[in-house]
Amino acid sequence: MNPYRALSGKKVVAALKRHGFEVIRTRGSHQYLRHPDGRATVVPVHSGETIGRGSWPRSSATPSCLMNSSPASSLRPKAVAAAPLGCHAVCMRNPRATGGRLNAGVRWPCPRWPRHFGGDDVEIVGRVIVRRPADVVFDFFADMTRLPEVAPEDFVSVTRDTPDPIGLSSRFTYVMKRARAKSTYEWETFDRPRRLVWSGPRVDIGPGWVEFWGEYVFETVGGGTQVHARFRPKLGGASRFLAPAIKMRNTLVLGRQLRRARDLMERQA
Repeated sequence: MNPYRALSGKKVVAALKRHGFEVIRTRGSHQYLRHPDGRATVVPVHSGETIGRGSWPRSSATPSCLMNSSPASSLRPKAVAAAPLGCHAVCMRNPRATGGRLNAGVRWPCPRWPRHFGGDDVEIVGRVIVRRPADVVFDFFADMTRLPEVAPEDFVSVTRDTPDPIGLSSRFTYVMKRARAKSTYEWETFDRPRRLVWSGPRVDIGPGWVEFWGEYVFETVGGGTQVHARFRPKLGGASRFLAPAIKMRNTLVLGRQLRRARDLMERQA
């Protein structure tokens, strides 16, 4: 006898919602849900049909409240892992690892979600060669008040909150173009003319948030300075779902902004 329950798709979705999941999209008869902590499931909802109990995993670690012998009242929020216990769901797995297919069945404990599917961090890198000495290039990037002319796609204004000279712990207040979000950046590494590292507190942007971190590394090459830029924003809330698109967009924009900075410096020569 199969010990697991058979439930309709509608009951599964209702149970998921009670435990904090939200429907993020519907494709045909399948509803895709996600929890704020990053867990995700997709549930088939077919009228008049129940989800087969054979899809449940057979594991000694499977909680007892999946069993037919457990009453519905035994479902508790603290018992939720891959999905609310006592209901069926389909774990979203890495499409590359599964040939583009969804892997059926709840896993206990839930597998670690791939970074591209709602991961916290993205990494954006770029580089450019500037035909100017390393100290000149370093000083240009160290002065963040130049960001609006280098990165007008992202910044409306940047002002310096600390007195001259610019150095370690110099703080800048910026206003972003998106949602007019306002916050600060601060230099946490100031190794002239080799390396700059900056960070900032969490910024709420619409239904999501982001914590910024980035670095510039300067390397003297024949006839100029090579700038290596690396940004690693930490995404939260709804922004986590957009991680692939954010990385693609910002990688393209970063290359454009580095070339713009190069042109500005070389025109000043």
